[in-house]
Amino acid sequence: MVKKASRTIHARLKIAVDSWVQWPHELTERPRLERQLGGASNSTFLVISGEKAFAIRLNTQQLLPGLNRTAERWALGQSGLSNIVPSLVYWAPEFIVSTYQQGEQFDLARHSELLPKIACQLAQVHSLPVPELPELDPFAHLSDYLENRQIVRNELLNLCEASVRKNRPTSKVCRLCHNDLNPGNILVTTTGIVFLDWEYANVTSPAFDIAVFAATQGLTNQQLETFLDFYGGTANIASVKYYQRLYGLLEILWWRLKTGNQEAMENALAQFLDER
Repeated sequence: MVKKASRTIHARLKIAVDSWVQWPHELTERPRLERQLGGASNSTFLVISGEKAFAIRLNTQQLLPGLNRTAERWALGQSGLSNIVPSLVYWAPEFIVSTYQQGEQFDLARHSELLPKIACQLAQVHSLPVPELPELDPFAHLSDYLENRQIVRNELLNLCEASVRKNRPTSKVCRLCHNDLNPGNILVTTTGIVFLDWEYANVTSPAFDIAVFAATQGLTNQQLETFLDFYGGTANIASVKYYQRLYGLLEILWWRLKTGNQEAMENALAQFLDER
């Protein structure tokens, strides 16, 4: 996988590895590249120095709506999250270095018994003092996507937008939220569960955060009810279901910007309307 990386990625990775002398660890040798890890937005690599392993994430250079490096850095530095976030080693605008943790990607079919644990950890995130950061209105977030010049507005997209703007929740409760708890960002380790990649973290509705998790995991109504029981916050199933639909449209637009595939977006929008 490493051999297939572009020259630009290799050059950026070299710069990141060369920063090892500034890492607050007693390393005796320059980290060596082991392999490339997963990731849809960024390029992440495992590097090893002696017996110590680190993950280097090269931040995407694509300007995607919702990315918030300031909130991500704030979250990774919170002692109240030390048990559920990667241990930050070094921060730079173009990349971040964290300690590497061995584990497996969360899979609902194999790890359904962990839903209560994830619910409690997400409640832990939402219980933190709200940082002094601008709040993210999910509907303003939608508008950011729709105003992007790469998004072609047409009647189908207008119908999808109108369908998600009806009967929006009225709750104004906002907390620090991860906003991207898809399966690839939840790591099951021998010591617990770690939430990865906080680049979409923002101060927003906890119900939206839960909705992203529920949508990407494909939770049934019963599983969602169980999840909310253990979560114990103010979010209710109606608001979560509402935000699940909004997230579905955001995800379609995200993939359009990521891949540039207009035909795939049109097909996804048609299916989105059929699921009303």
